[in-house]
Amino acid sequence: MTTTYRIDFQPVGRRGECEEGDSLLECSRKTGVGIATICGGKGRCNACRIRILRGDVSGPSSVERAVFSAQELAEGWRLACRVYPSADCSVHVPPESMTAPQRTQVEGVEVHVAADPPVRCYGINLSGPDLSDLRADADRLLHELRGRHGAACCKVDGSVLRTLSTELRALDWHCGVAVRKDEVVGLGPCSGRNLGLAVDLGTTKIAGCLVDLEEGKRLASKGMMNPQISFGEDVITRIDEALKSPERAGEIQKCAVEALNRLAGNFARRRAPCPGRSWRPRWAAIRPCTICFSDCP
Repeated sequence: MTTTYRIDFQPVGRRGECEEGDSLLECSRKTGVGIATICGGKGRCNACRIRILRGDVSGPSSVERAVFSAQELAEGWRLACRVYPSADCSVHVPPESMTAPQRTQVEGVEVHVAADPPVRCYGINLSGPDLSDLRADADRLLHELRGRHGAACCKVDGSVLRTLSTELRALDWHCGVAVRKDEVVGLGPCSGRNLGLAVDLGTTKIAGCLVDLEEGKRLASKGMMNPQISFGEDVITRIDEALKSPERAGEIQKCAVEALNRLAGNFARRRAPCPGRSWRPRWAAIRPCTICFSDCP
């Protein structure tokens, strides 16, 4: 059984568990505390300076003895990448050791482009089933898409098909249908706009734009820091980290995915009510009721 220790990061007020053998830098990553580490935790940059306020930890390494004076070590100053707790700890992270927020540029020259989204939405009006038409609901839906809209659609996604009949009746046979290539991938009320998220995932920053896929216009822009910076400021350092193990590669990927979720969530919260209440795009990697963190029906 793996031993874990409770770590309290101050003044950010985050608490997390650190497994035996993991450094405080590893624990900060799992807890969501952004401690700067230009070298990716190899003890070369000396950027991850912290102070141990309470608890037992490993003794100072040779690297730390070269960085800190005897007085500083006595006061509890250490490098997060070189400290391994052996009991519950309280740690102070000074402002200079945090991944400080920076200005994220989202401005640009507005250029009109003809939108050609991979997913298109169509309004459908179906009549209820009767004894003169014994076709399945899915067949009648596909027939309407081909006949009224000329959509080359011949199949329905499995997750949509499972609730298709129930949702069609709940919507009184008047609905919006999302089609990707030749497949129905979403079903919902005929309301709202067909929106997309354009993202520039940079080394240190992420820029996102909310785009109207019908007209190709940018509706909103927002930027944020790339949290992968906690694994190293340059791409090569991060690649080196990712090559250590599939688990570490997964952690680095998870950082980017969670950042994109937050970015999409910010856009969703600005457009109340949550689109999950009126539209559930099953084709999307991020579902509205997940990104807005509300209890959408």
